[in-house]
Amino acid sequence: MICLRKFWEALILASLLALAGCRPASNASIVFFGQMPDPDDRTGFIVTNRTGTTFHFLTNGSFMDGASWSPDAKRIAFTNSNNLYVINADGSALRKITSQLTVFAGKPSWSPDGKNLAFAAFAESGSGQTVQIFRIGDDGSGLKQLTNASDPALEPSWSPDGTKIVYTFGSNDTEIYTMSASDGSSKANLSRDPSALDISPSWDRNGFEILYLRYTPGNQNERSDLYRMAPDGSSQRVIKSGADRLNVFVPSYSPDSTKIIFQGMAPRNSDPTYAVRIYTIRPDGTDLQKLIDWGYTPDWGAGPPIDKTKVKLFSCPPFCTKPQPVPLWDPSALRRTAGSSRLAVPARQPTGANR
Repeated sequence: MICLRKFWEALILASLLALAGCRPASNASIVFFGQMPDPDDRTGFIVTNRTGTTFHFLTNGSFMDGASWSPDAKRIAFTNSNNLYVINADGSALRKITSQLTVFAGKPSWSPDGKNLAFAAFAESGSGQTVQIFRIGDDGSGLKQLTNASDPALEPSWSPDGTKIVYTFGSNDTEIYTMSASDGSSKANLSRDPSALDISPSWDRNGFEILYLRYTPGNQNERSDLYRMAPDGSSQRVIKSGADRLNVFVPSYSPDSTKIIFQGMAPRNSDPTYAVRIYTIRPDGTDLQKLIDWGYTPDWGAGPPIDKTKVKLFSCPPFCTKPQPVPLWDPSALRRTAGSSRLAVPARQPTGANR
């Protein structure tokens, strides 16, 4: 009788959470680009637990861009050497998803059903190229361009209900936009602040709000402030100001949306080591914690921790090299390259990298 009662209590709780658009917290894992602790020192994608106390090496390479967990945490998508890749969470079955596009650096975004990916790539625009947003099936089929403008569109993040994609749009004045995930229609400017550069949007796991970064020209060292807003662009409010000498990059939510994980670095000229670390903070701006001492572009997946007995190094693709020196980060704002329509990469490339 007790077991039956517990079963019904669990079922009712799950139903209430589903009706509220929420889901229970899971014992999740975090993937990031970094360097294994001594004496290992390998550089590549690493999987760690939610406390940053155990590390499992997944991939080996020079500098690879942000990785994203699939919704079921069985696969990881990432960009490298101008292509989009998918790999199983245990390091097996590496597959290149794109072939006909020059993929732009940055984290791809999975659709909630795990069947499609949104990403940024170069597309023809007039006499040159600009970065635009595409979607593609997880098997490489069904490629579709969602944006087509003279200004760049990048950093897509899929809404939890699968109907919209939020993204960064613009050159001199970057704003946060949404559009239909199916065909790119119904584009709408959410941030609407011509006095600032708004970038790096990320939907929370329940669809209630959007994270983003705001750069205000003229502030000290072009610092980045972490903001949140409602999906319609209302209720914009700051979570953490870069005035505390810690800049925020690529923020996203934990699976239960109780924490935000991000890459943090001190502003230029204030930390000669250019130390890049991974932090967590609560949505109300409290409880800032350093999680990982050296790491880039974290993503917090919704699945269980990786079984370390199954993690292995995949067969090395062409871009694999020996571990490289720690790449520097230049937190300059998004801008156009002078005399060109190609968007300048916000400088996360190590010297000599083949991008």
